[in-house]
Amino acid sequence: MAIPVAQYLRMSTEHQQYSICNQIEFIAEYAEARGLSIVRTFEDPGKSGLCLKSRPALRQLLNEVMSGNAAFKAILVYDVSRWGRFQDVDESAHYEFLCRSAGIPIHYCAEQFINQGSIESAILKTLKRAMAAEFSRELGEKVFRGQQQLVRRGFKMGGRSTYGLQRMLVSADGKPKQLLANGERKSIHNDRVIIVPGPESELQVVRDIFALAIEGKTPSDIARELNRRGVPFSQHQPTWNPQTVASLIRNPVYAGCNTWRRTTQRLKSGNHDLPSEQWIVAPGSLAAIIPQETFDEARRAISWKLTDEEVLDGLRRVLKEYGAVTEAILAADKDAPSYMTCKYHFGTLRAALEKLGYCHRVNYSLARKRGKQIQRMHRQLVNKIASRFPKSVQIVSEPHSPKRLLAVDHSIRVRIQFAIPRQTSPGSWAWRICPRKRELNELNLCCYLDTRGRVNSMYVLRCLPASNANAVTIHPESTDYPHFRVKSLGSFCRVAREVSASGRAS
Repeated sequence: MAIPVAQYLRMSTEHQQYSICNQIEFIAEYAEARGLSIVRTFEDPGKSGLCLKSRPALRQLLNEVMSGNAAFKAILVYDVSRWGRFQDVDESAHYEFLCRSAGIPIHYCAEQFINQGSIESAILKTLKRAMAAEFSRELGEKVFRGQQQLVRRGFKMGGRSTYGLQRMLVSADGKPKQLLANGERKSIHNDRVIIVPGPESELQVVRDIFALAIEGKTPSDIARELNRRGVPFSQHQPTWNPQTVASLIRNPVYAGCNTWRRTTQRLKSGNHDLPSEQWIVAPGSLAAIIPQETFDEARRAISWKLTDEEVLDGLRRVLKEYGAVTEAILAADKDAPSYMTCKYHFGTLRAALEKLGYCHRVNYSLARKRGKQIQRMHRQLVNKIASRFPKSVQIVSEPHSPKRLLAVDHSIRVRIQFAIPRQTSPGSWAWRICPRKRELNELNLCCYLDTRGRVNSMYVLRCLPASNANAVTIHPESTDYPHFRVKSLGSFCRVAREVSASGRAS
């Protein structure tokens, strides 16, 4: 009788010699020659082998192994590098030890040694793990040096353009091809992206901001002046705030200096800031909007770094006005210190609130877990709808927002909202959402969750109820604002078109 086994497949984001199909064929031959029957497949396509966090299939495999209820007796992997390129070779060995201690050994099918616990196999495995880790480190170093040279030649390495600037796609020989809108990316590997001046109206606003800063105006004063004039910051964020003004004044790109690598997360080490001496700076590589002397004078004039006491004063104001301080409230109040500002000054928002003697009774661990779950569900649903309607639906990115929205027929914008259930009284439930102001008057696909965090029903809302509070309460049966039921994802485009048409007709 054939022994049941599982196979683990992985391919990195970079193009490698062995594809998933080749791994499957080789592992199948290995299993057939040894009388093994593959009953489960765990696959991580396009996943880096540097860490466990980004590999859901490997996490699921380890969970089944440790549960003691695995339906397989061994795990087949193409080679040591497919198991992982962990920078700490002990981490790779640890995960293998967990499987072996549960009575489920790992077979490295393409390796020249038999993984049977001998001293020879232990030495070779350790060597192979170190080689796999070193491959990633050397590849990262080569990519970094290549990107460094491109930055010094004036090319942009990713991300959105800032206010008053636009991204221009150029060919390999430097010929301009087209301007890129927000969310658009290059499609040809040899093409490059450069930064060019934007509309003259925005350029004049940039010059005015630097002039006001030199006159002694603070970022708060400048933001109020721009809002008084009715100058929009962007299509989706009409108002200015002190943070956006200060960020603009300290950005050297306006003086023609291409700057890169202010933060880093190389080798999946986590995103963290770098000191200015480690930045990659290329003066004169871009078209300067502001003379260097003006830029330096304006940067010296503003005090964009808040002190600890100023941050605490801002939190006191929020506490007095709202009666509570949460990350969502800080995000909604543009005059309040941001969550990241509190984190920068005090480590966590909770630590900042403790300075005020305020104890917000929130399970932060549970809140973070729930927030990550919502983000994951949002990303999965957006990708699922876009793949379901590849010709009719496009995914659109927005400036200054991690969320993605859907564009039906290139014209109908639909946002995704997840409504969280709250029990208002025994047997009575309501659903709460936290929309941004720009999301109120657009189409929203509202997904009502049950108490287990699963989507219970979906409706397309022509508009969301406006509220002065941070969150609003909605209900699927409400008649206060239009609800249009989406019975299945197959009817999404039809319902969105009907709702959009009815809105125009009214």
